[in-house]
Amino acid sequence: MNVQVHAKGYRRAGRWGKAFFGLFAIIEIPDRPKIMDQGAVIVAANHRSFFDLFLAYILMVGWGVTPRMMVRGSYFELPILGWILKATGCIPVDKGGGKDAIDQALIELNANRPVAIMPEGRLVKSADRPTGVGSARDGIGILAVKSGAPVVVVGVTGSERVWPMGKPVPLPRLKRTKLVSRYRVLTELSGSATEVKDVIMENMGGAVRDAEAFAIGQ
Repeated sequence: MNVQVHAKGYRRAGRWGKAFFGLFAIIEIPDRPKIMDQGAVIVAANHRSFFDLFLAYILMVGWGVTPRMMVRGSYFELPILGWILKATGCIPVDKGGGKDAIDQALIELNANRPVAIMPEGRLVKSADRPTGVGSARDGIGILAVKSGAPVVVVGVTGSERVWPMGKPVPLPRLKRTKLVSRYRVLTELSGSATEVKDVIMENMGGAVRDAEAFAIGQ
């Protein structure tokens, strides 16, 4: 994959996504974490809506970075979306556990480039996220332990109103939904892959609750 071509396509997708989805939502982009200057960083976010995929482009471009995103393999077979994912250098994650995807992500991190992932690996229903997030797969823990890279944990609220689960398209509303994101920076993670995964998801739940509290206060 040509890194420059990937980065150019990623930035274009972020700009187009912001223009289009700005019709449906007020998208708040938090201040850029300084640790993103480090290069080899894992960005991990929660997943409540199909819109989260597009929000990742918008948020990352807003932060001035173009990560390799790990995305469910079946999405690459979809018309238009599949082309976008390939053109922006996304890494397909297959159902068989994603070992190839993790190996590719580690190559990127070792080359001092960022990687983005949604550790839950699926859209999580409200009943399955009592603490703000659902259960995660082991991949995020393996990736963090093997790479030693810091993790920027992002919690987002509001995306499920923009594009509710089960709907084929985003829902227009008289008043645009405000999307709020909050993040936490985790460094020097230690322990087994499972222990690290649990720490990451605990902090992701906290970031989601921070975002929800801010949204309610507006």
